Amino acid sequence: MMKYLMRHRIAVTFIPLIILVFSAANALAADPEYIIRMATIAPDESYWGDFARKVKFYVENRTRGRVKMIWYTSGVMGDEPVIVEKIKSGDLQGAVLTITGFGNIQPALRALTLPMLFENFHEVDHIIDTMFPTFRNLMARKGFALLSLTEVGFGWIFTTRPITGPNDLAGMKMWTWEGMELVKAYLGDIGFTNLIPTTVYDTKTTLENGDANAFFATCYVQPFLEWYRHARYISDFWVGYSPAAVVMNRIHFQNLPSDIRYIVQKAFVMLAPPLRQI
Repeated sequence: MMKYLMRHRIAVTFIPLIILVFSAANALAADPEYIIRMATIAPDESYWGDFARKVKFYVENRTRGRVKMIWYTSGVMGDEPVIVEKIKSGDLQGAVLTITGFGNIQPALRALTLPMLFENFHEVDHIIDTMFPTFRNLMARKGFALLSLTEVGFGWIFTTRPITGPNDLAGMKMWTWEGMELVKAYLGDIGFTNLIPTTVYDTKTTLENGDANAFFATCYVQPFLEWYRHARYISDFWVGYSPAAVVMNRIHFQNLPSDIRYIVQKAFVMLAPPLRQI
């Protein structure tokens, strides 16, 4: 009788627990109320890819499955100008963009890439942190919610052969990213008169074919895009700073319930700072 009572008591104790577990599982497995599609040109096997996975995990778990976040990495949604247009049309809800992308949205923010504007990362951090509300308002005027500002780093000049003096610059074929007009103007001013603008996806082929023998980029992108294989030399000074931004279509972001909006915002604010330490 005692054994029967103990078994009965255990069964009674565990039944509510089992019901609770299955209820939670069903809640997480239910169809999401909101789908957020985000894109980035960064490779999946990069810090940015890891960032995307962490944000997805945080948002989906904190909203208990009410939100499904889908990330398109490695540029599968196209180059950044294409991604921006897809956000405007509603095909995407947001993206992580370099200055090429969010500079197209709000040209005023291209000022962050002015040559020699910053001397070190401490200056960068101070400007980004203190002026973030201003930057957010500038993006809002263009219909975008700026959720976080991070970085790609300082840009250097990479070449296939050494540059020993100003006369060598005119003979170099310098690749530049289409849309980076400020950088192109600066490179032209210092002596690179033969500029080869292409999309970021054509860079590797352009370098392999010898159509360009110099390029401007940050050290961070080299391991993932493998451009370093085509350049043995690097300048001993950086040219300018390259920021990155997490943005969403402002209307879509504002239409999210306040609790979900808070979780999404918190995910990007909380998880993005390590990207400013890479």
